[in-house]
Amino acid sequence: MLGKNAMLSCMGTLVFRRHGNQWVKLAHCYNVLPAKLSLILDGFKSSKVRCGLILPPHNVTSSSSFLSALVADVYSTDQAWFNVLKDRYSGGDSLSKFLVKYGDQFDEQKMNNMTTFTVPSPFLQKNNVEFLEVQSTDSQSNDGCHFYINLQGPNPNVFHIWPTVNLNLSSQISDMPFENQVNAPMALNAITNFIGNKNTVNEFLEAMAASNFSKVQQKLESKLTDKEDIFSDLKNRVLENILNTERLYDRNRQLNDEEEKYMGRVEVWSEEAHGELQKEIIPRLNSFVKNQLSLWRVYTYSESKFQLKLLNMVTEPLGGLQMINSLNRIRGELKVNDTIFTRNQVISVKDLNEEAINLHRKINKDIYQNFVLVQLPMILLAIFGVVSGEFSGFSMGALASFGVVLGFSRVLSLWQSLLNGYEMKIIETVRSNIEIMKANLIKEYQKSFAFRKNEYRIKYDLCRSLGASTDK
Repeated sequence: MLGKNAMLSCMGTLVFRRHGNQWVKLAHCYNVLPAKLSLILDGFKSSKVRCGLILPPHNVTSSSSFLSALVADVYSTDQAWFNVLKDRYSGGDSLSKFLVKYGDQFDEQKMNNMTTFTVPSPFLQKNNVEFLEVQSTDSQSNDGCHFYINLQGPNPNVFHIWPTVNLNLSSQISDMPFENQVNAPMALNAITNFIGNKNTVNEFLEAMAASNFSKVQQKLESKLTDKEDIFSDLKNRVLENILNTERLYDRNRQLNDEEEKYMGRVEVWSEEAHGELQKEIIPRLNSFVKNQLSLWRVYTYSESKFQLKLLNMVTEPLGGLQMINSLNRIRGELKVNDTIFTRNQVISVKDLNEEAINLHRKINKDIYQNFVLVQLPMILLAIFGVVSGEFSGFSMGALASFGVVLGFSRVLSLWQSLLNGYEMKIIETVRSNIEIMKANLIKEYQKSFAFRKNEYRIKYDLCRSLGASTDK
């Protein structure tokens, strides 16, 4: 059967396989990883844990006795490394950081303000742990610690971002000490005396119990045994820190509100644009048709002048539209990039020119047909009636006039029909282009904000999913 540690390791591996990919996805959202996230990514590759010891700056030497007592090997024949370690602050290095980790051979390395001790400590080896002594929490984000032991004493005004166990260093321990109280100097002094004289075993055991060091050490070993719990606490704090630092909940809600606001602006613009079409554009078109394109101009205008008139029919009523000004203002206020081509014209001049040419051809054809099929035959008939003497000039003049008027009437009717059709086509084109511009506004929004929105929402969804998994 599997032992407890092996079972925990197997369970941890299964959890990592299930949720590890999500942590990797979360890491891919960043160019620079958030604080401690790298520890989670590496957590199941190595079971080693780093514990940070937060020392009080005003009492470094006394508080450092906790780690010295913790890593001591009272039965080792070589105590040289222990003597060096316990005197690490005697050289005036009160501002230095000390990293203490396990190794078969003692070694001391200094780099900048960090001194690394490699020591053959059974406690470090058994619990696969290393300790980093610091006096400030300013650099916790990148110090590689999975959790901390705070030796600075209780302070209700200090909030610890990362998993922290509070220990109260006390020089006076009652017969029934609190579980978080420890007299580390007493324990270290008893250890030092026992190393020098094994006959002091009773005094050693009494001091370890009286200082509450034995119980604190046992509880720490129990915590270090449950690596899964350590990583679970760290995961929760990493997610909490990401959510708080980047305000993902607020940002996700803000993006939703921003999108709703933008869509509302676009919808209002669309309604106002259609309202402007009904109240402003259509009356202008009707007025232009009535006043500017009379029948006699059809007979007298050249194709180029006719084309110009039809173009003016659109450009004048559709000039300076509020919908275009509002469209540009929306895009400017919301900082929508010009990444998607948006037709900021309600109608195409090219299409108008082509339609004007077609209209001119149709009306010219109708004029010729009416002249040949209606007006000319009746004029010729009237002339023949007069010449033949069969009818009076008055009656034949009336017949010829009727033919001319009938032809003009037919041309006028067709011209009015063509103009109405042309006007309706303009109106439908404007109406259609309003919807196209509305759709393009939405596309521009989606294009411009998609990456930023997706970036936050991917983080948000991953953090929610991972948070739910760590709470189980």
